[in-house]
Amino acid sequence: MIFNNQTQKETLLKGYHHLTYDQRCQIYILQARGDTSSSIATILKVHHEPILN
Repeated sequence: MIFNNQTQKETLLKGYHHLTYDQRCQIYILQARGDTSSSIATILKVHHEPILN
């Protein structure tokens, strides 16, 4: 994707943040338990993409 101006780029990146160590530990445990990415995302209140293996 090509950004036409800085405003579009800022809009797309708004709200982005890294998962914390604690969230990653929770993801590992929930995946081992058999939870789906979607259900884990709901529990952690994050988007499901960073949870995918």
